[in-house]
Amino acid sequence: MLANYPLSKTEEAFFRDSDIEKITTKIPYLAVDNFPKLGLLTACRFLEWVSTNPEGVISLPTGKTPEYFIKWTKFLLENWEEKKGLDIRKNMG
Repeated sequence: MLANYPLSKTEEAFFRDSDIEKITTKIPYLAVDNFPKLGLLTACRFLEWVSTNPEGVISLPTGKTPEYFIKWTKFLLENWEEKKGLDIRKNMG
């Protein structure tokens, strides 16, 4: 099924960290343990996406996920060239 919906490098990194052994559904999915990790996933995937879509536009819902998405995005951008930012970028695709 992943041939139709290939995972990005970021998605592959989070997939490897999950307890999911094989995706058997028609559309792939990722599972994380908590809202902060979901925020990290969306922040990393957003930065990956925006690097290839610099003119792109997004819309955010309200709730816990966008809260952590914003915190992680801010953290990654502020620490882009610092060790803690580089480590996350390296490990998460």
